[in-house]
Amino acid sequence: MHSTLQAQSTTDSLLTLARQDAQKQKLIQSLRHYLKAVNIVENTRNPQLLSNIYIEIGKVYQSGRLHQKALKYFLRADSLNTVQKNDQYKPVLLGLIGGTYQQLTRYTKALNYFSAQVKWYQQRKQPQQMMQAYRQMVVCHQRLKQYPQVLEYNKKILTLVQQQPNKTAEIATLNNIGFAYKYLNDYPNALKYFKQSLEAQRVLGTPATEQLPTQVNIAITYQNQGRYNESIDKLLQAIKVAEKAGKNAEKAQLYDLLALVYYYQKDYYNALQYNEQSIEIAQLLNDRDILQAVYKTSSLIHQKRDDYEKALNSFRKHLSIKDSLVLEESLKKQDLAQQKFVVERAEKQIKLIMAGEEIKDLALKQQQLEIEKKNKEFELLEKEKKIQDAQLRQEALAKQQALQKLQLVRQKATAAQKDKEIVQLQADKQQKEQDLKLQALAEKEKQKQIQILEKDKKIRELDLQKKNRQIAQQSKMRKYFMGITALGFLVLVLILIGLIITRRANKQLSKQKNEIEEKNTELFQVNEEIAAQRDLLETKNVEIENINQDITSSIVYAQRIQEAMLPSLNRIQTYLPQSFVLFKPRDIVSGDFYWFSNIKSTTHEATPQEVTHDKLVFAAVDCTGHGVPGALMSMTGNNLLN
Repeated sequence: MHSTLQAQSTTDSLLTLARQDAQKQKLIQSLRHYLKAVNIVENTRNPQLLSNIYIEIGKVYQSGRLHQKALKYFLRADSLNTVQKNDQYKPVLLGLIGGTYQQLTRYTKALNYFSAQVKWYQQRKQPQQMMQAYRQMVVCHQRLKQYPQVLEYNKKILTLVQQQPNKTAEIATLNNIGFAYKYLNDYPNALKYFKQSLEAQRVLGTPATEQLPTQVNIAITYQNQGRYNESIDKLLQAIKVAEKAGKNAEKAQLYDLLALVYYYQKDYYNALQYNEQSIEIAQLLNDRDILQAVYKTSSLIHQKRDDYEKALNSFRKHLSIKDSLVLEESLKKQDLAQQKFVVERAEKQIKLIMAGEEIKDLALKQQQLEIEKKNKEFELLEKEKKIQDAQLRQEALAKQQALQKLQLVRQKATAAQKDKEIVQLQADKQQKEQDLKLQALAEKEKQKQIQILEKDKKIRELDLQKKNRQIAQQSKMRKYFMGITALGFLVLVLILIGLIITRRANKQLSKQKNEIEEKNTELFQVNEEIAAQRDLLETKNVEIENINQDITSSIVYAQRIQEAMLPSLNRIQTYLPQSFVLFKPRDIVSGDFYWFSNIKSTTHEATPQEVTHDKLVFAAVDCTGHGVPGALMSMTGNNLLN
């Protein structure tokens, strides 16, 4: 009972921590607590609680977009409830499993679960829940492009909605039915339901900005019917509403739609005007989704206007933005795969740790049982010793009584002088018999003492064996845990190595993919320009060669001037025979130079004679710049030194 209460308390604490971590988006910490709770509940055999925990774990995986892992736990919960014949959570699980299959794009499987959910609610007459399941079925059929079924279930939703005072839901459903007819190319019926939706919004007093989607749907339907003027009127009305409400993103999209309507009407002038306005607004918003759409429209319009250069430029921009969006989506998928890998690794580690802890608990329980067994054996020996002590006390009492009887006999012998000899003989005889008894008792007591000593020895041996077993068990446990730790570390190292290799491979693949896409785009675009630019390049090359030759000639001439300015090696060696000059300019003309001069100076000594001294002055000068500018600086420096 105490163990059950303790397990329940531990489970409640773990679930509280798991839910708190789940709210804080701490996925791995939350799973750690949930899996520990699962381990405890599986041992306590509480299938209902275990099913609820499986549902919560599935929702945690869903929040991390790990839908395959979520599905596994939802299916486990459903299996448990089926075995236990518990229908309490059946519709919830059907919805969760169907929604997870929907996220995994397995729409046919999702439809099976949503259909079962509808039947469950239908049997219990719960129309509100039926509508929710029908809406999910509509989404699945739409993804599968099964538009007749989309129309069928939307009409079922409309029937249920009209039985309730919920005008907002009715407006949305009418709009959805219009879309279904539009996908079936039944534009008159599509227009009919769009107009019914718009009229219901006006009756309800829906704000004009919230009516924009329905207005746009009507405009697009007019355009699909070839009723371009009516479509243009509707879009212009919608633009005024968006402009008044300051909704620039919607305004840019509406301008783009208007440009497309003019494009299909073959009014390319107006199409271009509205397209340029949509581009301007989208650029201000820096909305890449809108930009890539409006640049595509721009490319189509310029192509029809025979302005192929602008058409190509717009199409390049469209592709560039589209590729960046695709790359972002690819990176998100990589991040999701990475997150899935990390979570799966963490789950395996948690299960490995829990397995180790379970083995440890079993070993400790086994050790506890052995200790209890030894304690019982010890208690039994203690009881036997107490019994032997009691027997010895009884024997000692009997001996004491015998001695008392002997003393009484001796007293009687002393009092009876007449019968002294007879009594003496009897007393001697009794004395001998008593002595024999005493010897026997002494021998028996000695044997008892020997037995007690042997039992004490046995108890000490048992204690020693118990201690040796404990030491051996502890040594075995240490080795076991060291092995578990080493195994866990090895697994972690292998996982990290795999992660690093995977990440490098992903980066390399992404890089190669980007390079290939860039090169393909460049090849596609550049091939059209190569032929036209080849002649221009050849002309430019000739001009560059002529200019280069002129520049080189000027630089070589400047080099000659600089060499003429520098002191010759012969002149220097006239004064310094063993000298040499190492002069290696970086360019043809150096920005540095060297300078040499023999300076004669006259001094007056104390005597009236004049003394002449020769001074050799050598300078290595670093000027600012290289090439021709450096050469000009070196000439200026040389003149100043001279």
